[in-house]
Amino acid sequence: MPLYYFVLKTGRKAIPDPEGQELADENAARVHAATVAQQLMQGCENGTRTSRIQVCDDYLRPLFDVYFADLDQTLKRYPLNVQVCVEESARMAAGFGDALDQMKATLRDVRKTLARAEHILTALPGPQLR
Repeated sequence: MPLYYFVLKTGRKAIPDPEGQELADENAARVHAATVAQQLMQGCENGTRTSRIQVCDDYLRPLFDVYFADLDQTLKRYPLNVQVCVEESARMAAGFGDALDQMKATLRDVRKTLARAEHILTALPGPQLR
């Protein structure tokens, strides 16, 4: 059976699953993630609507996300357009957070590269480039 990992993402925090779970297929992984999400948001749906569980394969490659907002039964009391708006907002917030994390990682890499380049340039004989 394939191994799946589940990463809880709440705002800018990611809580990884260190052990994973052997499940029959991706559909079983989706059901497992939805069950865990429903348990986690019981009684505090308002505070968890922007959370999600990212399901990854055994190489930790993301496969799909299960959004808490999609499972939030308390939204059913609102008109459909409001439900859709909340669900889309949760997806946009997740995408924005992921993009921000990627940007920060890129900036860290650029800083490291610039530091190495400066080290190399200052070690060269001749006039300094400062």
